[in-house]
Amino acid sequence: QPDTIELEKQTLQIVLPGETVLPGSGTYNMGGTGRTGTPQPWTAGTTHYVTVNVVDKHFNVIPTAGVQVLTAVTNNAVADPFVPGQSIYFVGTTTYAFDLLTATASTSFTASWQSGYPLDPSGNYSNPPSSLFAVQYSTAVKLQVLVPGETARPGSPTGKWPGTVTPEAAGIPFPVTVNAVDSDFNIVPSVTNGVVLKSTDPYTPSLVVQPLQSGTTIFQMIFAQANPNGWVVTASTTSGNLLQNAQSALIPVTPGPAAKLQLLLPGQTPVAGDITHFGRTTHSPQPATAGSAYYVTVRLTDAYYNLMTTGTMPATPPNVTVTANDPYTDISNWTPLGEEDRKSTRLNSSHLGI
Repeated sequence: QPDTIELEKQTLQIVLPGETVLPGSGTYNMGGTGRTGTPQPWTAGTTHYVTVNVVDKHFNVIPTAGVQVLTAVTNNAVADPFVPGQSIYFVGTTTYAFDLLTATASTSFTASWQSGYPLDPSGNYSNPPSSLFAVQYSTAVKLQVLVPGETARPGSPTGKWPGTVTPEAAGIPFPVTVNAVDSDFNIVPSVTNGVVLKSTDPYTPSLVVQPLQSGTTIFQMIFAQANPNGWVVTASTTSGNLLQNAQSALIPVTPGPAAKLQLLLPGQTPVAGDITHFGRTTHSPQPATAGSAYYVTVRLTDAYYNLMTTGTMPATPPNVTVTANDPYTDISNWTPLGEEDRKSTRLNSSHLGI
């Protein structure tokens, strides 16, 4: 029977799956718990049940004690912020259902008295913690892509902390992390699938397939074409149980460091990023007419033929010179053409071929 002599000595008791109540086993104000057994590990995203009892100091349930109790993950603002606590009014005993989302080696619950049957106000007897228990990751179902500026946040709706993606420079390698995760973005370390990474940048150098190691891998990616609006990276599995593809946020790309000069003839247009064709269209240039002006455009670019819109083109020869195999060609009249075409020259050719 509940203690009838010291009615002020009441507390709350939390019992987890794997534990069994053991009334009479010690007293709560002397370090007793009134329970036995080892808490079972939980699985993220799966419903588990927590029992809360109102007990006397010897852990006998007080069946007439009506209380309002808030039960929540201990320090849940940090430990599992997307799982709110639950406030329930009950008499004597009740059960709470929780779906924890964040895998962790150790966590606990706290039951906090809010109103009703008075409990022992000393110590933390009105808001005792549960035993410690682990929350394990669930089955891998999808991939996750993290780019510079992003940090993983398991258990959150997006799997990431709020943040701004870092712009990248064309031609400069940068890390892209790919994780195999469960439905709540917990990494599943047992997954070893092969993974490939592709980009919406049509000139991104191809990457080889990489295996996941402990559920994760890091690619070194290069964008070729500058794009202030950004490119998207997509990760997909190539072996094992195929997981849902993942896309990155838009990654803005700026030109890389100035590296070369590009020559464009009439009829040719620039194609940034296309190093196979020297950053220009592949069709033949317009023919020149002997004795007539033939304008050639010279552009300052990075290694992938992205125009250096903030770069400085040397103003006049001999810093930049244009030569032709026609020994009688007249090269003169440098003319600035604004940001898109930095400089041009006039070739007065005495022959059709330049």
